[in-house]
Amino acid sequence: MCDLGEVLFSCGCGEEVVSGGYCCRNVTQDGACSFNVYYASSSSGNDDNAGTSSSLAWKTLDQVNAAALAAGDAVLFKRGDAWTGTITVSTSGSEGNPITYGAYGEGEKPKIFGSEVITGWAQHSGNVYMATVASDINQLFVNDERALLARYPKANHADGFAEITTVNSTTQFVSAQIASQGLDYYKNAIFIGRTNAYTIYQTQVTASNGQAITIATAPPSGSGGLMVGRGFFLTNKLEFLTDPGEWYYDTATKTVYFWTPSGSSPSNYDVRGSVYDYGVHVDTSNYVTVRDLEIAQASSFGIYLDNNSDHAIVNSNSVMNPGLDGIVSFWWSSDSIISNNYIHEANNHAIYLYNNPGAMVTDNEIVGTGRLKNIIRRASGDQRTDNINIHSWGHGIVTYLGNLTITHNRIIDSGSVGIIFGQQAALVRYNYVNGACQVLDDCGGIYTYTGTEVDYDDTTGASGSVVENNIVLNVIGNDDGRTSSAYTAGYGLYMDNATKNVLIQNNTVAGTSGGVFFNPGGFMTFNNNTVTDSSLLMHIAGDFDPNTITNNIFYATARIGSYAAWWSNSHQRIILHQTQLLLSISINILHITIQTTFLLINLVLTNGS
Repeated sequence: MCDLGEVLFSCGCGEEVVSGGYCCRNVTQDGACSFNVYYASSSSGNDDNAGTSSSLAWKTLDQVNAAALAAGDAVLFKRGDAWTGTITVSTSGSEGNPITYGAYGEGEKPKIFGSEVITGWAQHSGNVYMATVASDINQLFVNDERALLARYPKANHADGFAEITTVNSTTQFVSAQIASQGLDYYKNAIFIGRTNAYTIYQTQVTASNGQAITIATAPPSGSGGLMVGRGFFLTNKLEFLTDPGEWYYDTATKTVYFWTPSGSSPSNYDVRGSVYDYGVHVDTSNYVTVRDLEIAQASSFGIYLDNNSDHAIVNSNSVMNPGLDGIVSFWWSSDSIISNNYIHEANNHAIYLYNNPGAMVTDNEIVGTGRLKNIIRRASGDQRTDNINIHSWGHGIVTYLGNLTITHNRIIDSGSVGIIFGQQAALVRYNYVNGACQVLDDCGGIYTYTGTEVDYDDTTGASGSVVENNIVLNVIGNDDGRTSSAYTAGYGLYMDNATKNVLIQNNTVAGTSGGVFFNPGGFMTFNNNTVTDSSLLMHIAGDFDPNTITNNIFYATARIGSYAAWWSNSHQRIILHQTQLLLSISINILHITIQTTFLLINLVLTNGS
C-alpha cells in the first residue's frame, strides 16, 4: 500500500512508470492502473493526443477542463511549462481516491497565469504608451513585478494621503490639499479613504467642484465616516498617470496606459494584465488535491474551493500576486488541509477560510499581504469591489467556524492582522508572525473577535480555543491618514470584544505598541508567556468574568529603539487594568530597564490588589 506522494514500489500506468505515487493511492500494485493519469504540456503537447503519457500529452487548459475524470484520476502538468487561464474542477474524488492536479518532470513548478500578455503598444503622449486590451484588467505586471496603479496624490505625499479639511455631509467633503479643478474633474475617480483605525473605505466619486468631492455612498455604520483630519487618495483617472511605473485602464475604450519604469516602450518588457478571476476553481467537488503548481497574477483568487467542496488538500503550491485572496475555502467547504504553500503579496487575504469547520492550516509561508502600494484597480459596478469597506482587509490567515488547527505558519508583513481565528475550539500554535498591522491600526498579530456582551457565552466566539507557543514580533500599527491619532495600537495578542475562555500560554511577544489586549472578556487564562519591548505590556479594558494571569515574564525596555515610545502624557503604564472585577495575578516577573538602571520586581498579586 502507498499514499499519494510516497513511492513504495514502481507503479506502471500505460506506457510510463509514474513517480510520486500518483497511481498508488491506497491500492495494491495490481490495482494501481484502475486509475487514469493524464499529462499536459504547453511546450510539446497536442490536444489531439490521448493525454495518457508524457509523449502523448495534451496542450491546453481547455482540454484539461473538458476531461471526464473519475475518482482516483490525476492530471499532471509539465514542470517548466506555463498556461494562461483557469483550471476548473467540477468532479469529485472519494475517500482515499482523490482527483489530483499536480506536476511531472524536472524544473520549476508548472505555472498557471491569470494574466495575459499585452502587445501592440503605441505612444500616447510623452513617456505614456497605450494598448488595446479586450478584457478588463485590474492588475498590471512588468517582468513579473506589479506596476503601480496611478493615483492622486502620490504615495510620497505627506503620509500618502490628502487630508479632509471640511465635511459638508456624509457623502461630501472638501480638501485644501488637492488641486482646485473645474466642474466634475474628479468625477468617476475611486475614493480610497481612511475612515477609522481599522478601515479603509472605497467608493466612486460622483461629482466634484473645485476642491469639493462627492462620493456615491457614505461609509457604512461601524467603519467610521468622513471626518476632518482623515486621509484619502483617488485612483481610476488617466490624469493621475504622471510618474514612471504607473498605469491606468480605461474601461470604456478598452485601453491600458502605461509609463514604464525606464520611460521606454512597454514592448521592451514582458507586460501582462490580470483578466482571469481564478487560477484554480474547485466547485461543489469533494476530495480534490491541488499540489506542486504555481498560480500567478489571478485577478481575484489563486485557488478557490467553492460550494461544499469538502476534504480538499492544497499542498506545496506557490500563489503569486493574486488581486484579492491567495487560497480560499468558501461556503461550507469543510475539512480542508492547506499546507506547505507559499503565498506572495496577496492583495486582500493570503488564506481565507469562511464557514470551513475542521480545517487544518499548516506550514505555510505568507509574505507581503495587503500592502497599500499594491492596491488593485477597482471599477464602479464590480460587485467584488464596488463600495467596498476594507474593514477586514490585509490579513495573513482568516478562519471562521471552529475545530480548526493553525500551526507552524510563517506570516511576514501584513497590512492588518497576521492570524484571525473566529470560532470555537481553535488550536493556534507554533506560528511565527512578524510585521502585522503595517497599513491599518487597532489590530493584532494574532486576533479574535466575538461581538458584544450579548454574544458572551460558551457557544459563540473563540471559547475553548488554545493559543500557544507562537512568536509575534514588530506589531506597531499604522496611523497614516489619521492625523488625530495620538498613538498607534498594534497588539501582539488581541482578544477583542466578548472573547471568553481562551487558554494563552508559552507565547513570545516583542516589539509591539501593545503586548496583550483583552477588550473585554472573561475566564481568560494567560500563563507562561514572555512579553517584552512594548509600550504597554498588557491592557485589560474590562472584564465580564475574572481572568487568570500566572507565571509570565513582562520585560519593559527603555524604548529608545525604533519600535515604540514612552507615553508622553503620564507615567509609563506597564500593565493597565480597567475593571473592578477580581483578577488573579500570581508569580509573574516584571523587569523594567530605564536607561542604565535595571529593576527586578517579583509581583505576587491576587484579587485585583
